[in-house]
Amino acid sequence: MLEPSAFPRTRFAPSPTGRMHLGHAYSALIAWHAASCNPEQFLLRIDDIDSTRCKDEFTDHLKDDLAWLGISWSAPPIYQSKRTQRYEAALSWLEDQKLVYACSLSRKEYEASLSAPQETQNNGLAMSPSESQSRVPALRLDMEKALSHIKMTGQSLIWTDYLGTTVEADTQDLGNIILGRRNSPSSYHLSVVLDDADSKIDLVVRGKDLCPSTDLHCLLQALLGLPTPVYYHHDLICDDIGKRLAKRDKARSLATYRQNGLKVTDLLALMPPIGPF
Repeated sequence: MLEPSAFPRTRFAPSPTGRMHLGHAYSALIAWHAASCNPEQFLLRIDDIDSTRCKDEFTDHLKDDLAWLGISWSAPPIYQSKRTQRYEAALSWLEDQKLVYACSLSRKEYEASLSAPQETQNNGLAMSPSESQSRVPALRLDMEKALSHIKMTGQSLIWTDYLGTTVEADTQDLGNIILGRRNSPSSYHLSVVLDDADSKIDLVVRGKDLCPSTDLHCLLQALLGLPTPVYYHHDLICDDIGKRLAKRDKARSLATYRQNGLKVTDLLALMPPIGPF
């Protein structure tokens, strides 16, 4: 195992689209302990780039729940909604390098185009000029060109997990993912790699369900010349039928536990061990 002191800076980056649940608390506590419970080594970032779903009231609840858990941070929280120029500049660079292209297809139409290439035109299903013009296009990464760019520049697609294992990023099934959305200046994937790099995050703590995203983020980091942090993918807390918890599951929200009089020690008993830190 690598020494925790080698990765002094972690972050917790919730989206304020609902109340925190048990799974969020588990991930936040792991990141907090990985930072040696030191507020100078722990960063709170509010991933509020989706203006259609994020609400200030949920941001306030998130901060209150984290304080109740005993988690604190010395630097002011970072808000993605304040960093749109940074994301737009990165997208402009990718456009200049011809590594992204405009696509007017919906997600379902794009997926259909992959299974029916004979019906595609310019990376998408054929549409009438009026239909195409009525849609604001998204910017998709041209994966073939991206991989060629990385090969040409001699970069490797390797990331390391907290236990010291090196992993070669699997790019085979990533596809031409969206980096710029119709209603947002950036996608989650682009904004998160820029945020982590700019904040000098050494260790990213996230659930195992996001492991495929780590391969993509490693690719974006190589394209943009950003450092690749170390990653720790923790187990997920699931409901009684084995389904990952969601914000709509009010029974397992921290608000419900707190209203029912549970203490933090009671909450810890409902979680797997906070390890390996």
